[in-house]
Amino acid sequence: MHTIFISVLDVNGQPLDGVVVGDTWNNVEEVSGHKGAGKTEINLWANTMEIKVKRHETSGQPYTSETSFPFSSYLTTIPDEQMIQAGYCANELACKWKRENESYYCGGHYSWEVVFQKTAP
Repeated sequence: MHTIFISVLDVNGQPLDGVVVGDTWNNVEEVSGHKGAGKTEINLWANTMEIKVKRHETSGQPYTSETSFPFSSYLTTIPDEQMIQAGYCANELACKWKRENESYYCGGHYSWEVVFQKTAP
């Protein structure tokens, strides 16, 4: 898979539907609730993208949010610390070895999870 799995939660941690999330370049937008309560997904192909909350689906009310770190589907562009945290490499030296000797390791099939939670009513 090469998917960004997105959850949107209200201030109490409950799923929140009808929230438009998308990339910072405005190429892709999805609405929470389309893949289950408070959930949506964005396919990540041979690109890198940062995700943020944009607005309410029906009212158009704009929202602000933090912007995610850059999600990527290729080993060559994923930082070592994220590869180590996910268990793909034991340490920076092992990550370096994979980049040099197995640059197509999992060949574009990295998926991510991101949670956006409302902080104010």
